[in-house]
Amino acid sequence: MSQILMVMGLPGSGKSYFAKKLAHAIHAKYTGSDELRKKMGLMGHYDLKSKQQVYQAMINKAEKEILNQRNVVLDATFFLKNTRKLVEELGEKYRVDVVPILVEAEEKIIGERLSKPRKDSEADFQVYRQIKEAFEPLEGPYLTLVSTNENIEEILEKTLHHLKSRHGKN
Repeated sequence: MSQILMVMGLPGSGKSYFAKKLAHAIHAKYTGSDELRKKMGLMGHYDLKSKQQVYQAMINKAEKEILNQRNVVLDATFFLKNTRKLVEELGEKYRVDVVPILVEAEEKIIGERLSKPRKDSEADFQVYRQIKEAFEPLEGPYLTLVSTNENIEEILEKTLHHLKSRHGKN
């Protein structure tokens, strides 16, 4: 049975790095909002309509993978409840498990990460602050991971354990 792993968090938290490693570890299809935004020609466009287009494109890609019975790792801030709801509705539609994962990091580390140019993300520390202020509270159970610059293997292992324990409950 397929799963949708919804990896969310603030810019600079390490969510994309983690999400790509996770997708590789579990042989899932990775879909990131930053890469999609770039492919769609929407870099620099962060208005509500553009965000909705990117999130809908993520959902469409995830749906194709689910129909092919593949696991999907979705990587985005998911700071608004309505974007998380799109993923939950997709899971309900196809009766697949949605696994919410919140990646966090200390603000000092986030500042260091955001001070360096990144291939697909335009977010800087000001964007981080704006999204942090607007981040709507999560509801229901979710896995929280704290990212440092040295613990990728540890948080991957924690996630794999979490996935195994969830699988046993289904």
